[in-house]
Amino acid sequence: MPLVFVLVVVLAWGVELVLGAVPTWGVAALQIQPWQQAAVDAYRAGRLPLWASEAGFGAPLAANPQVAAFSPFILLSLLVGAERGVALNLFVHAALAAIGAYLAARRLDLPAWPAALAGVVFPLSGALAARAIFPPFFTTAAWLGFAIAAWPRSPRRPDAAILPALVLAIAWLDGHPQAWLIVAVASLLSGAWFGVQESRTSSRRFLSLTLAAAVGLGLALAAVQAVPAAELLLRSVRAGGLEDAFVTPYDPPPWAVLLLLAPDLLGTPAAGDYRGPVGFWEWCWTVGLLALPFAAFGRRGLPWLLVAVGVVLAFVPGLPGIGPVGRLAAGGICCVALGASSSLRISDWRSARRRGWRVSRRCRRRRAGGQRSSLPRSEAGSSLAHCWESDSVAQRSCGAGCCLAQRQG
Repeated sequence: MPLVFVLVVVLAWGVELVLGAVPTWGVAALQIQPWQQAAVDAYRAGRLPLWASEAGFGAPLAANPQVAAFSPFILLSLLVGAERGVALNLFVHAALAAIGAYLAARRLDLPAWPAALAGVVFPLSGALAARAIFPPFFTTAAWLGFAIAAWPRSPRRPDAAILPALVLAIAWLDGHPQAWLIVAVASLLSGAWFGVQESRTSSRRFLSLTLAAAVGLGLALAAVQAVPAAELLLRSVRAGGLEDAFVTPYDPPPWAVLLLLAPDLLGTPAAGDYRGPVGFWEWCWTVGLLALPFAAFGRRGLPWLLVAVGVVLAFVPGLPGIGPVGRLAAGGICCVALGASSSLRISDWRSARRRGWRVSRRCRRRRAGGQRSSLPRSEAGSSLAHCWESDSVAQRSCGAGCCLAQRQG
């Protein structure tokens, strides 16, 4: 039922795309749709979409990741044409983003309805929804949730890298390398986090090999598009990097964090009064005032690690090894949105606090009464560690209070 609620909300958001509306903004209408139509024409003619001879002196199709010529979702364009196919692809990936965020929240042990709220917040946040006018970024970043949920309970298993690799492969085929980099970072952080949190002891080197295998196998599965893209990058005018004057405006200044609370601070294109230095969608990352308080009191750990990484990627320009690629900031903000939404935790919060207060008071009375514990000190320490790993506020309070009683005993 919670997942059905998520999909109903996403359907309400994208119902016009289903009923026939198509994107008419520049990138979608003047680049993505003609490119995909050329790829569709090649497939229908019985040949691979390697080259488009109609554009000037010709232009590569397979080597251009944003064409997504080998993505499984190009089947939509094959069925209904590129114009409608791009629109339907946006709706399908909005639903996938919602399902992925829901599964990621469940993977982080959130109850079903808080996970459903996470599934609503992420695809409808400004970090993702505002970028629907740039389809390759939207379709690639939509896999962030699956990048977390794909890791099994035991990432140290020999087959643990298969499902994350499949997610990374499909994300690459969906067409935006910079957004894919963010998905890969989220996947690696998740795999490392789950592996370190695993109670069983095994080699850290094996965990590192598993993480490397996930990325390597993912790129290998997407090699039909990754290899031509790499060759094109080496021959591109961007091979030596971009000039700072071109990319610096895309790097948001620190004060732009206010847009998290007030997305219309610089105006909005809908009212015709937008005054920002770059496109509205470049700096739009609001997650909603309803989500922020719940996220502030939500689950710590991996979600907040994603938030920290997203903030660094968004507000630190010119990272070493990445270069001053301004649009990488948008992917970082998607990490922030996913981290905040997947940390939502609203069910039984007050009652858990009351239970924790009552148990803590009982433990204080036990400590004041001088009761001694019959547990050895080592077992008491391990019991405390187990309580701190538990999800219940009451158990954490009890574990802390009882341990104090044992120490005084």
